[in-house]
Amino acid sequence: LAIKRETRATRVVAAILVAFLICWIPYFCITVYRGICTGLSIPVNKRLHVSLFMVSSWLGYAHSCFNPIIYTCLNKSFRRTIRRMFCCCRGRTCKN
Repeated sequence: LAIKRETRATRVVAAILVAFLICWIPYFCITVYRGICTGLSIPVNKRLHVSLFMVSSWLGYAHSCFNPIIYTCLNKSFRRTIRRMFCCCRGRTCKN
């Protein structure tokens, strides 16, 4: 039982880590690229850079929205707690 619980926890942490990397690596790559180009006086297409920067920034911010979804999908205890919270807000009692 303890091993099964640890395995589930590991899956949740791995999913959160993968989501973090997918969402934030583009932002950091674009920022580092721009810094290197600026430092070496390499011309950069500003319009393209601003567009990529905006998209990658929003992707990074969207990561905050993905965490609850990941927890809900992969953690039964989290789902149960959320369900209880919503039932209490509506003035009902929850089954299960």
